[in-house]
Amino acid sequence: MAALRGLSELPDAQIDDAIQRQEWTLALQLIEQKEKKLKKNEASDWLAACKASVLLLLPEPAKQEQGRALLDKLLEKTPTVDSLIIIQAFAEQRIDDDPRINALWLKVVNSNINDEELHKRWFKTKIEVKDWREARKAAMTYSRHFPSKREPFFWTIFANYMVAATHTMSTQERALCATMASRMCEKAAEDVPFNANMELNNTGRVLRTPSDIAFLLDVYESQGKKDEALDILSSDRTGISSRIGRCSFDLVLRKIKLLESMGRYLDLFRFCFELLMDAHPTCPYDRFHRLGKADNEWAVWLAMYEAVKKLPQYQIQAVDYFSELSEWSSWRERKVRLWEIAQSTWYLYQNLKGRYDRNVLCAAMLFFSNSICYDGDMARNAEELMRRCHGFFLENGDKNFCFNDLQQYADKLPYPQVDKLMQLISQNINEHEQDSLPEGQNRLRRKNITMMKVNMLKLEYCLVHSRVGGMTAGTKIEEEPAACVKVRGPQSRTFPLGMVPLSEAPAKLEAFALRCIKIHGSRAMTSTNGNSGTERFPEDDAGILAASALVRLYHLGDHQNALLRAAAILQHIITISPFNYEALVVMTMLRAKLGDGLGAAAFYHKLSVKNIQLTTVPWLLCTRISTIHPHRPHLDHSNATLKRTGEDPIEHLSQALDYYVHLRDADQRDLAGFVDAAQYSNMMEAMDSLDFPHSGFSKYMLYVEYARTARLSGMKSNAKYEALAGSLPATTWDDRDRTPVPRWEHHASVPLDEMLLPGDWPGEALLARQLMIAAAFNMTTQGNTSFDYYNVLQYEVNFARSSPSENSVEMDQFMLAMHCASILVRYDQKLPEDHARKQNWEIVTTNMQWIQAFLEKENKEVSKMEMHKERFLWCISDSIDAPDWKFFHAMYIGIDSCNLVKKLTDRIEMDNRKFRLIDSEWASEKIQTLRKLCDEYRDTVHRKAGRLREEFSDERHHSEMVHHIIGQSADSGAEDPIAGEIRGACGEEAARLLVRSLCRGWAEALKNVELITSA
Repeated sequence: MAALRGLSELPDAQIDDAIQRQEWTLALQLIEQKEKKLKKNEASDWLAACKASVLLLLPEPAKQEQGRALLDKLLEKTPTVDSLIIIQAFAEQRIDDDPRINALWLKVVNSNINDEELHKRWFKTKIEVKDWREARKAAMTYSRHFPSKREPFFWTIFANYMVAATHTMSTQERALCATMASRMCEKAAEDVPFNANMELNNTGRVLRTPSDIAFLLDVYESQGKKDEALDILSSDRTGISSRIGRCSFDLVLRKIKLLESMGRYLDLFRFCFELLMDAHPTCPYDRFHRLGKADNEWAVWLAMYEAVKKLPQYQIQAVDYFSELSEWSSWRERKVRLWEIAQSTWYLYQNLKGRYDRNVLCAAMLFFSNSICYDGDMARNAEELMRRCHGFFLENGDKNFCFNDLQQYADKLPYPQVDKLMQLISQNINEHEQDSLPEGQNRLRRKNITMMKVNMLKLEYCLVHSRVGGMTAGTKIEEEPAACVKVRGPQSRTFPLGMVPLSEAPAKLEAFALRCIKIHGSRAMTSTNGNSGTERFPEDDAGILAASALVRLYHLGDHQNALLRAAAILQHIITISPFNYEALVVMTMLRAKLGDGLGAAAFYHKLSVKNIQLTTVPWLLCTRISTIHPHRPHLDHSNATLKRTGEDPIEHLSQALDYYVHLRDADQRDLAGFVDAAQYSNMMEAMDSLDFPHSGFSKYMLYVEYARTARLSGMKSNAKYEALAGSLPATTWDDRDRTPVPRWEHHASVPLDEMLLPGDWPGEALLARQLMIAAAFNMTTQGNTSFDYYNVLQYEVNFARSSPSENSVEMDQFMLAMHCASILVRYDQKLPEDHARKQNWEIVTTNMQWIQAFLEKENKEVSKMEMHKERFLWCISDSIDAPDWKFFHAMYIGIDSCNLVKKLTDRIEMDNRKFRLIDSEWASEKIQTLRKLCDEYRDTVHRKAGRLREEFSDERHHSEMVHHIIGQSADSGAEDPIAGEIRGACGEEAARLLVRSLCRGWAEALKNVELITSA
């Protein structure tokens, strides 16, 4: 725990270890054993404080009462400082901020007033528990007794700032603290001498670093004093170019953001212009060079673009900085001239830095892509943008970053310019291939040309193949059509018609995938020639691009074997490049979509997700994992094998949740490090970031998956995880990091991660529905403790009438949970009035009849699964129906629903004896009917799962699936070009290993379905 750092002594390491692991029962046993060994006159305040804290954290009320009594005894005794810290860390939340602790802190400090370390410990302890009022008192006491020290002065500013920013404080106190923080900042700025050669006087308010200036800016900006903050940055004593500012680029960014927030776009343009002119020693201006590293300049180019784009009319007319504008009277003419000055900056900057600079070229594309230039002439801007994109490719086409830089600008090109751009790039690559180079440069030349080809393929995929259109063949493309088309995908999405007609899209995508596989195939010949597995090869990107095209081909409605072929290509990439992060990410999502939870977990394990990534990355595996593989592996697995391969989805889910449990304590421990380093501005950012993961989407999604996994697999519920969720806040911020998944599609197209995700993209409405389902389960066993009648009505209004998602089984289960909750709240009301009881009786009987009809419908659909293949199975061919994620999702949701109904009937049967809300005979008959329907559903699912498991244990199915990856065309018997290329790159044995791995994962999951339904 946080408080155990820095103690003068730790009497027992075993007790400390038990407390660190939060094993409170074991810690209490060890403490009591230690107390028995001590003599009466050797009683330890440390042991007593530990014992009181642990007792307060135990769930038993009697233990908590014992802890309170022991705590009262300790506080009357005036314990040591170490004991106070332990009490603060472990018990403060349970004793409602007992003022006796704060009074004792003050008493201990006053009795040791010259102990500087004690003052620091008091302040840091209050910082860790976010008691800002007491932290302010500690800082002011420290500052009063050590006036020449600079730490307490800044600590006082920080504490006042935090009190002013805390909305739970009184308005008067917040205003007082804000005024004190502002005045102290003014004094700190005034103490900086005018003469740069003078030494800084040690007044206790010395500004020494750019971080100190940033801290003052935070205080001023929090109070809306932006003019004062701008004066700080412009001053010769505290500004960017001052001795303290040290030309810090962080302060440059602060000034840019400040000018933009104030709407002073002309000053922003002027500032950016000066910065870019000052960036190199050859510039004609005698100023400091404030850009630092060359990579930092891109933020300045973006700020200049924003300034030109948003510059209002009155600021342009008042401009007097640039003499070139004096001859222009019209504000429109002045704005045109202003962007021409920006354009001259590009050319001058090129001459300073080199003929072709990456940031300069990107800045030019940024201006032209948003029609800033040529007075908004779109046709002229489009032609110039195409020319700039072509020039960028000529200079950087053999670099990894080429496509990522081009994508955001090139996808705004109209169709005629897209066609022209692709022709020019193809022509340039052909010219490069025909050039002859010295013999020693052959390998480098081959690699560079391959990279150019891959970047061209990415551009073609983005600008052409991902923009599927509905035009018929032969339509002349002269301008961008206004019509739209919907393409089948995880989410129905409408976007502008593309260059490829919808009728021609499958054939075009096949041809494109074939070209990508051919380039990737050349990598196979060099993979065993001693190359490092960590080196990035352009051929690997070509393989991932081919897999993306095959996934898109599947979602167009054709080629059901496309997903198998995509998996084979990705498997080959990972075999020859084991550390290719993008291939591992795509493979993780693809195996989950195929229903192979073991395989998905194994590839996710290779990503080595750690630390803060556990809050942003687990969605790749854990989205709907509870209805794909909600159990631990049990077929041919040992603990050592699981630890080595990571084939346990539940372990990854628990690892992410454990990180959330310990996240806040870990972050609070790090706050003291910011205080020691005097990084106050960074500390305030860290304080803000503490709440982000706990209000993020990922935490609630992981809890929902865990809760359903525990219900299905029969795992014991973990109280630590239950405490994580609580109630869903009004708004959550989406903290799922989507950058690991390659985004090579057009910005208006369905991205790869949404095509690979099992089902639709989860949002807040889905979270609220799943939390309501979890609450309904709790109501069946614990009574109506969290959701009353009005909560149920609120959920009905907000979510029950929302448009159903593509995955209708989730909405069906939510509606079932709503009807179950509606029944349970009527039993919890227990109204004695006859009218109210009659009304509740009608509602209960109506809901129970709806539940019966729902179960009958589900039984009918699952018993005739062969007639509803599109809902349950993945039809690879006429003879192979594989159990992909849709099968497991539907089956587990149905089983979960049956479990809810059974718990409901148990609760009704028990409560109806005590409070007869409905007729006993009718209730008994209805309960038996519902239980019978649940048993029938489970029996049907059990038989279906057993039959599928037997089918996929047959080697004939394995051979046929291998044939669909690398075999001949099923229609004509002719050689399938894609199959031939995959066979050449991967080999038949690799395809068999993939199929065997998939079938093993399906067999594992199907076996568990049988076990759950037979329980």
